[in-house]
Amino acid sequence: MGNKKHSSHIIKSLAILSMVRWYNILVLGLSLYLSAFLVFASNKDILINLADYKIHLNILSMLIIIMGGYIVNSFYDLEKDFINKPKEIIFSTVISKDSGLKMYFYLSLLGIAISLACSRKILIFNIVYAFLLWLYSHKLRKKVFMGELGASLLTIIPFISLMIYYRVFDLSILIFMFYFSSIIFTREIIKKLISFRGDLALGDQSIPIAFGIRKTKLFVTFSMTVSCLIVSCLYPVTLDKLMLLFCSFCILTIVYGYFLVKNARFPKEYKRANLLYKVLIALSMLGLLFLTPFH
Repeated sequence: MGNKKHSSHIIKSLAILSMVRWYNILVLGLSLYLSAFLVFASNKDILINLADYKIHLNILSMLIIIMGGYIVNSFYDLEKDFINKPKEIIFSTVISKDSGLKMYFYLSLLGIAISLACSRKILIFNIVYAFLLWLYSHKLRKKVFMGELGASLLTIIPFISLMIYYRVFDLSILIFMFYFSSIIFTREIIKKLISFRGDLALGDQSIPIAFGIRKTKLFVTFSMTVSCLIVSCLYPVTLDKLMLLFCSFCILTIVYGYFLVKNARFPKEYKRANLLYKVLIALSMLGLLFLTPFH
C-alpha cells in the first residue's frame, strides 16, 4: 500500500514537471541569469551582481509565473493533444483539471508575492505580465495571428524586465529582441501546421485553417525571411566576430528550416522543423551573450 502511494507521488511529481515544461524553464532561467550578469550588468563585478538579491527574486518570480502559464495551457490543449499527440499526454491526464487550475492560481500568486520583496516597479510589471499570460491563455491563443503574436511577445517580456531593472536600452539588444520574437512567431505557425487536425476537429481557428496549408507556408517563408534580415543587422551594430558567426549560423539554420517546411506533407515532417526551431530558440537565448551594449 505504501509503495503504491509512493509511486503515485512520484508519477504526480513527474506530471507536474512535464506540465511546467521544466526544460523550457531551465533554459529560460539560465538565459536570464547569463543575460543579467554578462550583458545588462557586465560593467559590475560578478560578486556584486551575485549579492543583489532583488535580481534573483525578480528572475524567480517571472519563472514561477511562467510555470503557472504552462500548466493552464496544457489543460486547454488537452482535447487537441488527444488527437494530435495521444502518446505524449500521459502526464497531463494524471493531474485533474481542478488541481491544475489551483496550481496555476497559486503559482501566479506566489510569483507576484515574491515581486513584493523586489520593488514596486517589478511588482507592477509582474502583475501585468501575469495578466497578459491569463489573457493569452483564455482569449488570444485561439485567435488567428493573435495567438502566435502573443506567444512571441510574451517570451521576450522577461528580458525586457531585465532591461528595465538595469536601465539598459541599447540598439543591439532591441534588434535582438525583434529577431527573437520573429523566430518564436515562426515556430508558433509551424506548431499550428502540426496541430491542424486537432484544431479542425475542435473548431479552433488557426492560420492553416483560415488560409490553407499553401498560404500558411508562404507566411512561414515570409517570417523566416524577416528573421534573416533582422539577425543580419546585428553584425554591423556590434562589429564582433563571434556575432558574425552567430548570425551566419542562425541564417543557415533558418534556410534549412525553410526546406523542411516546404517539403513537409505530414505532421511528423513538420515536427522536424519544429524541433529545429526549438534548438534555434535555445541557442539564440545564449546568443544574447555575444552582444556588447553600451552602459
